[in-house]
Amino acid sequence: MTEILSVRGLSVTYGKVQAVRSVDLHITSGETVAILGANGAGKSSIVRALTGLVRVAGGDISFQGQDVTRLSSDRRAAAGMALVPEGRRVFGDMTVTENLQMGGYLAGRAVAERTETMFALFPRLRERRTQLAATLSGGEQQMLAIARALMRGPSLLVLDEPSLGLSPIMVQTIYRAIKDLRDKGMTILLAEQSASVALSLADRAYLLEAGSVVLEGPARALRDDPRVREVYLGG
Repeated sequence: MTEILSVRGLSVTYGKVQAVRSVDLHITSGETVAILGANGAGKSSIVRALTGLVRVAGGDISFQGQDVTRLSSDRRAAAGMALVPEGRRVFGDMTVTENLQMGGYLAGRAVAERTETMFALFPRLRERRTQLAATLSGGEQQMLAIARALMRGPSLLVLDEPSLGLSPIMVQTIYRAIKDLRDKGMTILLAEQSASVALSLADRAYLLEAGSVVLEGPARALRDDPRVREVYLGG
């Protein structure tokens, strides 16, 4: 399997606070990998560092064989890395279709075809295609944020807390779509506080505490680990 992402010794600081401490991780083509941990464990800081939204204090990031440690977020996106940010951040004053067109602005003639693919993945968006994004429910906005990221045709889809603030039914809907993407061969990095949901989908996982990886391995092994079960899966 081809390695898509390789991270060695990643550290992130905010002033005097060290949010991420010498983290190593990797993802191979077609894998779904979860980064787990409580709120404040460093998950989002890792995501932001990987996608170029914060500067790294130490370490190296390689994406598809290219050192991207010092590249801007725009150049990482152009290289094939797509982020679905925490909080969704859709363009509220644009319609669903306009949001998708913005996501696919580099796709040229493929925009219409990709838009139809997104409507097939999320039928609710087809129903809401002329509606302003600001008027959508939280779950619908999450669908739109994922679809907008996919409009680029990325090699790696990075999702930051996709279940945050959603109802259990909507979480199931979102994760069914993510599973569909995984089954079709999409490479996915998933930062998620809800360990039970993420471990049901991921191939491998990394567990963070205080910015450091304290446990890693196959998702099945983490689900069966007594410590993970007690602290993150409710026993």
